[in-house]
Amino acid sequence: MATACPENLDALLTDFVDQARSYADDSDDSDAADKLALILMFGVSLAITIDVIDVNWRRAVLGKGEEYDPDQEAEILSHYRAWMLGAGGVVMHLERLEAGGAMVKWADQFRRAYGDAKGVLTPDDQFFSGDALVRMRDDAIDAHRAGRAEPYYGQGKSN
Repeated sequence: MATACPENLDALLTDFVDQARSYADDSDDSDAADKLALILMFGVSLAITIDVIDVNWRRAVLGKGEEYDPDQEAEILSHYRAWMLGAGGVVMHLERLEAGGAMVKWADQFRRAYGDAKGVLTPDDQFFSGDALVRMRDDAIDAHRAGRAEPYYGQGKSN
């Protein structure tokens, strides 16, 4: 599998979850926002790492260079789940600090990473449903009929 040090990633994810859980114990002091920002930065870095592992593996499989292995996909999803163990509590603390007027570095990047991981872990039948998807489909059909869509010939192919 095209991954970067997955054995170390598990240890880093455990450390991230531990830091997120221990933050609640000392979140009332004056340095709370700075302490949380360090956890957010660590979390964003880990989220990027997981995303890179995921994208590299999917490219290898979709590019026909590697055979699909459900165990590899399950391992990647387990990384996302482990990350979410720490991230959920961190989001709660972030919202509490911001509601009190604090500015926390890395908040926007962390929220994006949180939303992305949540999307990856959401089952397809729940993620690809609802009015938003119907609107996107209808807009794509309208664009195609109006000649505003580019033809798709397949990955890496052109007409």
